[in-house]
Amino acid sequence: MEGKVERGHYLVLAELPGIDPVKDLKITIGDRLLVIEARRTKDSAEKIRSEFQYGAFRREMVLPTGANLDAVAATYADGILKVSIGLGESARRGRQIPVVRGCDRMSK
Repeated sequence: MEGKVERGHYLVLAELPGIDPVKDLKITIGDRLLVIEARRTKDSAEKIRSEFQYGAFRREMVLPTGANLDAVAATYADGILKVSIGLGESARRGRQIPVVRGCDRMSK
């Protein structure tokens, strides 16, 4: 997982190939802490070889001072999760972040 400040936002990138972001991904944010949880399950179809690792993934990241919990967006496309957090004051305490599947809408 990588975090960086870009254009007034804190951007977190995580490589999570092979998951369904709707069923297998949970993102929560609160008290300056971003938590990303994912679970990759093994496909029931018989395979000769697989290099995917299966199981649970959980990462916690302390957010920079000024992270705005009201300005958070998450997208998942081509195996990459992008979480964008605005920098500024926040009125919210904590919440779960929905993930948008498909094209990268945050780069515009």
